[in-house]
Amino acid sequence: MASTRVSKGIVVLHEEGGKTTIKTSFANYGGTGIAMGGGYLYASDKSGVFRYKLDANNQVTNPENPDRIVTGLVSVDWHQPKAITLDNDGNVYVNIGAPSNICDELDKNRTGCPLLDSAAGIWQFRTDKLNQSYKEGVHYAWGLRNVVGITWNQQLNQLFVMQHGRDNLHQMHPKLFTEKQSAELPAECMFAIKKAITPVGRMYIMTGRNKKTCLALSMVAMA
Repeated sequence: MASTRVSKGIVVLHEEGGKTTIKTSFANYGGTGIAMGGGYLYASDKSGVFRYKLDANNQVTNPENPDRIVTGLVSVDWHQPKAITLDNDGNVYVNIGAPSNICDELDKNRTGCPLLDSAAGIWQFRTDKLNQSYKEGVHYAWGLRNVVGITWNQQLNQLFVMQHGRDNLHQMHPKLFTEKQSAELPAECMFAIKKAITPVGRMYIMTGRNKKTCLALSMVAMA
């Protein structure tokens, strides 16, 4: 659950006879990232990732005492949820959304978006190490405003992400975009992330003027 206002953060559902009931719930934090692999359940809150041991029946054995494997990530009012996924080599990939729309408001001269060192990208961490933060992780990809869908493609052995595009085209540029265009044009783009030698790109333009467009400005990763 994204919030714990009405329930615990993780709800276990049981399906039988076409009906679903709540079996149990745990976690005193909200979040939207969850994954299973290697005998553990992984879940994220707004500043990191927890790990829960699973038994032979994939039931959590320590719901009140998870391991904190990632901590200290940027958490502000915008784009707090941390989407996560696992690869096949003992790594967890964590989205850290940008606390902004586009970087124009923070980098008027476009000399370098100041958010990119700690947000607007994907970080890679080990699943078998505790209390990791930025210095222990790998800055795997940057220039992604906010990733809301993330998965490891098993056929290609590669990371795929779905980015939440920019907002407020009409509000910011009323002479260029109608309200209808503002609602339809900001592209929600899917990217296949590959490692590259040099990370490039800034979060300035995320849509086309007259058609839906995805500009691959920054979909590269550090080697």
